[in-house]
Amino acid sequence: MTGGAMKLRIIIVEDETLIRKGIRKKTENLGAEVVFDTDSGYRLFEYIKENGQECFDVLLVDICMPVMNGLDVIAGVKKLKNNVRVVVLSGYSNFDYARQAIRLGVSEYLLKPIEQDALRSVIQRLEADVRKNYMDRMNRAADNLAFHIMGRGDTSLEEDTVKLIRDIFPSGFFVRMYLKGNWRGRYKCFEEEKDGKFCFVYADRPNLLVSLIQEIPADDTAGAGDEANGRMGTHTVFYSGKITDPEAIADCVKRGKRVLKESLILDENIVIFESERQSEGELKKWDEYFGNRYLLLGESLKEGEAEKIRHHIKRILTYHHVPQTILEKAYLKIIWKICEERGNMQNFPDEEWLQEYDTKEEFIDAAMEAALQLLDAGEEKGGFQENGRISLDQVIDYIEKNYDQDITLVGTAERFYINRSHLARIFKAKTGTTFNNYLTEVRIKNACRLLKEGLTSTETAEQVGYDNSRYFCRVFCKVMGCTPAGYKGGEGYEDDKRLEI
Repeated sequence: MTGGAMKLRIIIVEDETLIRKGIRKKTENLGAEVVFDTDSGYRLFEYIKENGQECFDVLLVDICMPVMNGLDVIAGVKKLKNNVRVVVLSGYSNFDYARQAIRLGVSEYLLKPIEQDALRSVIQRLEADVRKNYMDRMNRAADNLAFHIMGRGDTSLEEDTVKLIRDIFPSGFFVRMYLKGNWRGRYKCFEEEKDGKFCFVYADRPNLLVSLIQEIPADDTAGAGDEANGRMGTHTVFYSGKITDPEAIADCVKRGKRVLKESLILDENIVIFESERQSEGELKKWDEYFGNRYLLLGESLKEGEAEKIRHHIKRILTYHHVPQTILEKAYLKIIWKICEERGNMQNFPDEEWLQEYDTKEEFIDAAMEAALQLLDAGEEKGGFQENGRISLDQVIDYIEKNYDQDITLVGTAERFYINRSHLARIFKAKTGTTFNNYLTEVRIKNACRLLKEGLTSTETAEQVGYDNSRYFCRVFCKVMGCTPAGYKGGEGYEDDKRLEI
């Protein structure tokens, strides 16, 4: 089960040929795969030596055989693969045999002649057990790989993680990184992780899915159908070159994050292959266009021509086919120019909030709104809101009382009837951190308290606003440098000072 389809893989050791063939036929009729059958324990060990310990899940073995009996075979196989499931086949209803087999860790004991129903029942139980064990291993390995990639706490790849990766991808693999929406987008398409081996949501990026894949598809259809379903369809996908060493995954993901951030274009679907150089033609056109438009903007600012100023800003922000980071840098240059012209440099904004808008229309509206606010010298006079009814303390109090809910910067701004870009800017200026980082810190601070009180990781995740407990564990590890289980055991208590907010 560890390498491909979830199908029970069985080896049969029975010295009587007709009985062995009959058992094989019955086993295969029940949907299991007989990878090898033999009449000798010695041939069994030769097969395992040649094909590896992970080539089978279950051993069906006769007790009474010449040269090497079944108990000796079981003992030898258990030394090689302790977690193997063993079914003893015997024509002797002898309690002593059963007792010795139990001591060796035998899973089941079947008497010959074997009934089809009895064999079916045994195979079903073993299949469920092996499947659960395999998924538990996969989940632990996926978590270990995620923590390794984040680079916090104990970041080394465990031996079993490396073993599983190499077993699943014997000839190598590719890293696929799928970003939905903007870099810090609110689009929670991966709240529940997708099925698949080594496929997980990146901590603090609920819209970024990282997975290891066997091969790159001929036609990437990620996000296809989103528009038909009335959902935002922007996605940016990064495919690495082929990797054979699991230790190289972390560096690959770092490169991929940089490429995704530098390449995404809102409302356009982009697929990037690490092995290909990206075209720079559009960027050259953009540089020339922006240079000319920026000069015109500067002249209009000096002349105080409000309509022309708005026109130039809008034309710059609506330029197509350049990466979002380019437009964000252009926006910051525009704001710098406005602040410089108005002699109001202390209001220069933080840019992170720009990365939260998942569509081009949202981004343009928010950026235009912020720019026009600065153009109106009398609109903001240093207060959080002109009439003084709303203070930043009220917003912080709202976060700290409702951190277990689905809180966002945009939703909070709408709740308090505040301009969202203004809220982001003032929040960063007053607290020294962004709105989202503050929310995460509040959630993790309360998670630490709940873990100390004895709640499980799953219970804690639910109570601090995370629907996905595994995603919560990764965010917790990134902030605290240890897993929730490790913190609960005491290894992270000394790091509570990180959350003094």
